[in-house]
Amino acid sequence: MKERPVWTLPMQRLSRLNRWLNDLAVLILLAGCCLPLHGAELPLERAFWIDASGSTSLDEALVQPLQPAPAVLSLGYTPAASWLRITLPPSEQPLWLVVQPIYLDHLALYSRPHRPDGSLGDWQLSLLGDHHPFSARPVATLHYAFELRPSPTRPTVVWLRTQTSSAHVVYATVETTASLQRFDSVLHLGVGVYIGVVLILALLALVRCAVLGDTLWGLNAVLHLLTVACALVFFGLPARYLWPDQPLKADALFSCMLCLFNFFNIGYFAWLARVFGTPRWLFRLLLLPLPLLPLLLWLIAAGHTREAMSLNALVGLLYTLLGMPASWLFRIDDHLLRRMVRGTHAMLGLYIIVILLSLLGVGRMTALHLYPAMGMNLLAAVTLYMVLSRRDQLAQREQQQLREQVRSTSQRLAWEQRRLAESASFTGMLLHELKNPLASIRLATLTLLRDQLPSAEARAARLERIEQSVDGIDAVLERCRQVDRLDQGEWELQRVDADAAALLRDWVALLPHQERVETRLPPRLDVRLEVGLFHTIFGNLLDNALRYSPPGSTIDLVLSERAAAGQSRCMMLTVRNAVGKAGKPDPARVFDKYYRAAHQTTGSGLGLFLVRRLSEMLGGSVRHRVENEGEPDERIAFDLVLPCV
Repeated sequence: MKERPVWTLPMQRLSRLNRWLNDLAVLILLAGCCLPLHGAELPLERAFWIDASGSTSLDEALVQPLQPAPAVLSLGYTPAASWLRITLPPSEQPLWLVVQPIYLDHLALYSRPHRPDGSLGDWQLSLLGDHHPFSARPVATLHYAFELRPSPTRPTVVWLRTQTSSAHVVYATVETTASLQRFDSVLHLGVGVYIGVVLILALLALVRCAVLGDTLWGLNAVLHLLTVACALVFFGLPARYLWPDQPLKADALFSCMLCLFNFFNIGYFAWLARVFGTPRWLFRLLLLPLPLLPLLLWLIAAGHTREAMSLNALVGLLYTLLGMPASWLFRIDDHLLRRMVRGTHAMLGLYIIVILLSLLGVGRMTALHLYPAMGMNLLAAVTLYMVLSRRDQLAQREQQQLREQVRSTSQRLAWEQRRLAESASFTGMLLHELKNPLASIRLATLTLLRDQLPSAEARAARLERIEQSVDGIDAVLERCRQVDRLDQGEWELQRVDADAAALLRDWVALLPHQERVETRLPPRLDVRLEVGLFHTIFGNLLDNALRYSPPGSTIDLVLSERAAAGQSRCMMLTVRNAVGKAGKPDPARVFDKYYRAAHQTTGSGLGLFLVRRLSEMLGGSVRHRVENEGEPDERIAFDLVLPCV
């Protein structure tokens, strides 16, 4: 999976935002689960008859044989009309006949008023439905409500005729005025809860799309927004607030939105299949239904809404049957994600099949079938969000592993480069440091062999030069051995009590050029340290000062005791020399292994490296500084600080 950041948001902040929005969505969803699907329903007697021609009059329907009606009557997509006879119990208060769902086209209620003498009046007709103006409704609610005037002493019979181009589903209940208002308020709250949850999921998807630059999250956000639009249209809000006197516009919008939503889901599933690496032939197969969308929209515009809705439902059913096995061809390595994808599509597929079969008139309908798209869409929104979140989690884990591999590879490469560079520097240093002593030895040896020296003093001088060259070679090799011991961790510390001032006096007295060293030492400075390491540090600092200062110049050696507030006693040894022909060292590299100044002709480049490493082993430090920089008396100083205990 590619990492394509668009703009940067700290992942910790994104995670907190996701958790906050997730918690809010769960709270809203739990609140919505407590909402009832109907009000305080009164006991009714229902019986029905189906008018296959769709043109039977009331008088003809009154004499037809009836059969008991289920709570929810479902005929599927049909031009037939249903006649539902409803018998109400006696009631002294006005009642309301509530009819759901809201997308039914034509509802006709036939009722007979009760006269004062107890007789029945003529049949009266009341019309509702989404082909009738919202402004003509007796009460502005999210469902159809007919006002009833029942008899207080005997049952009241009314007839409800329903005909629609959409799925023929009828759920009729009788409510009191109080329960009607309460039910409408609860239904408004339920719609708000539903839209709130989906909008939160849309916001989460938009945030992830912006942060990750992932097209799939962008499509997911569009899907959620279409879900919100479908919910608004499904509950008739455009008819109430946009076109209260133009019902056909709202009805056409409802039909178009259902088709758009269904086919966007088809395209979204195809894109999801492509992202998860399905075969190309399956991706093309999943895209095949999309060209039908213009046909459905044309059918709606031409007035063939029933045919368009039937074809839309059929496409949805067939695509669901195709989508369930197609999800098993997704190439997903993660076991949990694979189970989530397959389980999600199996669950959605079974849900859609049950709902669509019921809408097509196969199977028993319940009150839960009144708003099938709401539950299905919410289930799809939540489960797909979980699937995509898991996918992102795996992608981030994979990217983190790749970054770790790149970092590890870079570190190994850098180590190899340093090792090669050190090897080359070591070879160059050895060639440089051994060439001159070996040349001196060769020249002196040839001179001695040819017996060209006139006196014993001259021969002794040649032998002394050979000895000095051998000592130089031995010094270089000893430093190489010391560095190797450091690198291998073989240098063991054996601290003893000693007088640092006395040690320095003894070591200076043994120097061949002790006349150049000017010391300022205290009478006594008791310390506890590794004498061998301290001697190596002192020797390298002094050798560096003698080697790279002007010939005959003075080397300052200063030892002092320091005790900072709240800290243990420390000693500081300062070695100071004038700037020689090699110039000042690079302060950033002066303690690096094999470093030698640009104009330096001698030196292994290991002395000051050893000084720094050994001082750190003793718990101290060393620093380089320049005194009186730019002045005639400019000097280079090295300050060694070691703990006294």
